[in-house]
Amino acid sequence: FFWAAGFAFSCAEVIREVPYDAGLVDVFFGEEASMAVRLWTSGWDFFCPSSPAIFHLWSRAHRPTFRELKQNPCVEQAAYARVDFVLGRRKAPPKGMTESVGLGTVRTLAAFQEHTGINFSKRTIATAARRGGIGEGMLEEDRVEALLKLVSGLW
Repeated sequence: FFWAAGFAFSCAEVIREVPYDAGLVDVFFGEEASMAVRLWTSGWDFFCPSSPAIFHLWSRAHRPTFRELKQNPCVEQAAYARVDFVLGRRKAPPKGMTESVGLGTVRTLAAFQEHTGINFSKRTIATAARRGGIGEGMLEEDRVEALLKLVSGLW
């Protein structure tokens, strides 16, 4: 139940209502969670295909990443403070953060956390969330495990 920067398709109204936070300089892990929370608390819902539609080349061996370029640690720290505030891990907004890049008013962060099973401030993930909302016995590894138990009982 997350928004993915590399697989987000919508009408332009989304970005007008929930503008991308330009203060998230040098942030890689956290910007998508922040955007998901901001969109969802603003009333937007997410949908995804039930089967793979695209491939993501995770390897960066073919080009340098922003992590390999010179960075200003103060800028990165300030950006992560913004993410921490949106995700409820920081009580007060960091200096210079405006309401336009904060939480929405249609739904609460607590409702998001209950709906997804992910609590950012406690750093917990419910079992259902770990399984992507898929019930027991429905994942391929569940079937393999059941088959191994069956086969081991035959020996």
